[in-house]
Parts: sequence; C-alpha cells; structure tokens
Amino acid sequence: MITLNQLRDDIVDAVVDLLIQNQVINDISELQYIIGDNGQIATGRLNNDQPIILNASDYQGMNEKFVTLINNVANCLETTNNTYYEFEPSVLEYITEETWTTRRTDDYDEGYLPDEYPVIRFNLATFYENDGSVCTTYSISAVETIHNLSQLVGLLNTVTTIDPNQAKEVLDTNIRELLPTQQTRQEEINKFFSDYQRLKPPSPPVWDENIPGLITEDGAFDYEQWSISFDKEDGYITRLNEYSDSDNQSKTLQYLRDDLNLYLRDLDEQDITELEDGRPQYENKSDGYLKIRNLNQAIIIRKEEGDDVGLVGDDPDNPKWMDDGFTITMWVKFKDRVNGGTLFNFGNPLGGGEGFTLETFVLKKDDYIRPYAADGDPYFNPITLMPYTWEEYIDYRTEGSPNLLPQYDDAQGGTSTPPFPDFHNWFRDNDYERFIRLVVKEKDGTLRDSHVGKSRYRGEFLSRRYPTYPSDDNSQGRIFNVDFNPSKLLNYTRIPVDLDEWFFIVANYNPTINEGNTENNGSFDEGIYKSFGPNSLTTLRYYPEFWKNNILPLSISPTADDIADNPWSDEDLSGFTDDCNIIEDADADYRWCLLGSYTHSSGYGARCKVEIISRKDLLRAKGFKV
Repeated sequence: MITLNQLRDDIVDAVVDLLIQNQVINDISELQYIIGDNGQIATGRLNNDQPIILNASDYQGMNEKFVTLINNVANCLETTNNTYYEFEPSVLEYITEETWTTRRTDDYDEGYLPDEYPVIRFNLATFYENDGSVCTTYSISAVETIHNLSQLVGLLNTVTTIDPNQAKEVLDTNIRELLPTQQTRQEEINKFFSDYQRLKPPSPPVWDENIPGLITEDGAFDYEQWSISFDKEDGYITRLNEYSDSDNQSKTLQYLRDDLNLYLRDLDEQDITELEDGRPQYENKSDGYLKIRNLNQAIIIRKEEGDDVGLVGDDPDNPKWMDDGFTITMWVKFKDRVNGGTLFNFGNPLGGGEGFTLETFVLKKDDYIRPYAADGDPYFNPITLMPYTWEEYIDYRTEGSPNLLPQYDDAQGGTSTPPFPDFHNWFRDNDYERFIRLVVKEKDGTLRDSHVGKSRYRGEFLSRRYPTYPSDDNSQGRIFNVDFNPSKLLNYTRIPVDLDEWFFIVANYNPTINEGNTENNGSFDEGIYKSFGPNSLTTLRYYPEFWKNNILPLSISPTADDIADNPWSDEDLSGFTDDCNIIEDADADYRWCLLGSYTHSSGYGARCKVEIISRKDLLRAKGFKV
C-alpha cells in the first residue's frame, strides 16, 4: 500500500516514460521552468547557463484535465485508511490518430480532433477489479500531460578532460582538513562541565529558613521564569520537573539530582550522624515473678473472710460483674506456638451456666477450616477436592494471587474486592497464628465475645463484625453452640508469635455498651452499622476502633475533601454533604452528612474487648531503652 502523493508521482513517472519512449518532444528546454527577467516563473530555457526550477514532487497540478484524471485513477485504487494500491504502468496505452483509425474497435477515443492526437489511455477497467463505477477507461491528450516533462534535466554531450599530473600540482589531495576534529573523552567531559556551568541558573533560589519547605509556591514559580521552559531565547536549565515544558522533560536540575543519587548513596550514608540514645535502660522493680507453667492453671488471691471473690456480691443470683462489668489484666509469656488454653475462667460460660472466660487459641496454616466440608460447601476446595486449609483460604482471596477466585479477579469478570490485600502477613512469617478472646454469657443466655470488624488497611483483612446467635457448629475451636463464619476466628485479637516476649493483656466487659438490638441479631440498625468512620472511607462495621468503643458514630461533619471525593447524589441518595437538611428532605435512609469521630469511650461497639501491648512497646512508650 502507498500514499496518495506516492501514487501521483508513480503515475507521472509512468506517463513521462511513455512520452519519452514515443519521442513526443526532442528538446525539453522548451518545457523547463526558469525565473524570468521580471522575477516571474516563465516557460522555456534559452541556454544551458540559465538555472531551472525543479520541484520536490514529480506531480505538478498545473493542468486541470490532468488533475481530474489523476483524481479518477486515485479513486479507483483507493483501499482503506487513506492508502492506495500501487499503480501498474502496463495499463497505459499510447494511441495515435493512425492507430485509432486503423483499429476502430471501440468508442473510448471518440471525440478527439486530429490535432489532439496522440492520446494516452488508462485501461483501468481491464486490470483492476472494481464495480466499474470509477475503475473504467480514461483517455487524455498527450498535450495535456506534456508539462510533466519540465522536471527532466538534459545531459551535456561534451566532456572535459583533466590532466591528473597538473591537478596534483594545483589541488591539495589530502582532504583530512575537511573532517571535523574528533574530541577525546576527556575533552567531552571538560565540555560537559563547561556547558553545565554556563546553562545552570546563575544563582540558587533565596531560601527562607522560617517557613516550611524553605520557599513559597509563588517564589518557586517566579524563580522558574529564568528557565528555558519559560524563556526560549536565553533561559537556563529548568529547576523542577513540575515546571518543565514538553521540550524539557527529564532535562531539569531535579532530574539530574535524582539520577546522581543513584550513584552517590554511599556519600548519603556517610552524612548520617548516628544519634546517641540517651534513654535510660529499664530495670526490673521486683526480684522475680510467679510462674504458672501451663495454660488452664491459675491462682486467685483474695481475702479469707467469706466466699465472695469480689465478682459476685451479696446476691449470687445477680452477680455484681453482670451489672458493673469487670477488667482482667495479666502479663503472659507463651512457652510455645502450638498450644491454646484458658488464661482466666469464671463460671461455665461455654457449658450450661453463666460466667466468662479469657482464652487463647492457635490456628495452623495446614489445618482444615471446616474438616467435614464436602462438595458444595463454601469451605470445600474444588481444586484439591479437600476442605480448605487456612493457607489456601487466605491465598485464594489475596489480591494479586495466581489462585485468586473468579469473583475477585477482574480478568475473569469478578467485581468483588479481595478480602486480603497483597501486603498482608497472615501465615507468611510463621506457620501459626495466635489469638486471644474474651467470651461472656449473660444472665439471659446471650453470648458476647471480643471479635471486631477489620478493614484491608486497618487490619490486613476485610471482614465485618458478625452478630452472635445460636447454632450447632463448634468445629475448629469456635464457641460452643454458636455458629460463626469461619473467617471470624481471624477477627479476634491477634498476638505476634514471639516466644521471647512478654505481653500485657487487658480484657474488659462493659454491660452498658450499646452493642445493638436483639431484633437485628445483636447488631446495629443500618443507619449506624453502615455509616462511615473518621477516614470517610470505611464503614463502622469494618472499623476496629468502633468495636473497641473508641468512635462516636454520626458526630462530625465531613470536610470539603470528603465531599469532593464522594459528593452527594440526588439520584441514588448516596455520597456526602455537610447539610443534614438535604438528607432529611431527600428522605434518605442514612445520614451521610455526618461521620464518626474518635473518643475515649463512645458507649457503642462490643461489650467484650481485649487489647494487648508487648513489654518492649510499653517500655518504649514510657521512654525507656530496650
């Protein structure tokens, strides 16, 4: 395929060859264009000393009939996307008056007068397959095409003989001086630094030590007026990438600085002054501690008078802890990574009676989530034809995993968000994960526990908090007579697997906390449950701090940035606005004119809460060196 300009030149070349072959004209000087004495273009060259005018293209649109014929041929040969088939010179036929008179086999050349011969005929209909509407037979008088010979240049018939011996005497045959001087590598380096000194700005910006960033945005912009991106005549190298124009991408001082940093990292490290740690070393306050060698073993120290241990009170049928709540604190150092058990127990909450228990459990990555899962169960792996292990369950739901389930994979048409982000560390640092939970059975038989909702960026795992309701499923260490989504086990308080570390555990039960209504399976109405936390991105059902009683729902207005990121829509009644009247007038279900805010005690969330801190983190927080 060729372009239109290439096609035109090819047709002209073919016509010129045909004219030359048939000796249409003997002296081309009559057709050549020159600059006349009046400064205008004229036809006819008078002698060989006169310069002629040559055009970059052989095609000269100086004859209306010839232009029309060229356009007709182009229409015949056009394909798609403005491209054309190549022209075949064999379709041309040179016809004289005598030839036509003798043959008289067709009517294509009828109508030409004797002085209009010879004729050039384009037999397109017999060569190119087309519908015939444009690929037909065209004819044109040779007189109408002869202007194309103006591009030809004649050759002189005389030759000048040069005496080589005399030429050597007169001419310097050593032409090395015509070659440019070759620079050495050192000269190239010298020139680079010389050019840099000349092209960099004559002085640095004026820094202001009293403001953040040392220079204002206006000051930075004013400084750039010196640069080549703004002054194309005398500008210097642009300082910052953000001010470079299209001609100076990757040609700024900032680009040079970033590139040089790749080669000078060792110098940056040498400039780092190691700060002396002046914090005091912590010293233990006591001579030792009481060691309980195994889980499920404990000791309670209480007064000897009476039977009350401080949790029941005077009425055993209405124990104090159910109305006042309680707090359990302890230091724990785990002996191994594989065993779980009870840390504190009161009553029989997992049996037939009321009470509470603080316990730890361990999940192993190779354990089956639901050991009895069979085909059709959501925890049955159709690939291995076995129940899912914890490692498989997480891997198949991790962003970027080659085993990602179809519902999470964009390439397979999935629309759901993978629960686990690619940066999570579940079972990546260890084959085991340890958790702690507090379980309370209240007087009416309601079970409460300490699991929380988690988000991808606030817990490395997307999972709402689940309501607690009776069922028969108790596999894999779940609470007796309560059915949980198996992934709920990951929603309990997670403890790093570190056999050398002590952990301070604080477990609370507060019966005054609003954990939701029983009509909604122990959850909140959706106005709160689906409202947004302080970051305006995560709803409270996924917000760990909300379930730990530290976020007051629907308590602050969204910022301008919150509204800009998610503006209110009157069509689907979604998004943010800072005007609650809009919500009420639209009769919207949820008040997205308010966000949750942090507080020390909101009165909302889970009644059971477990928090931990390691000894090292606690000492660092208190200002000690560890």
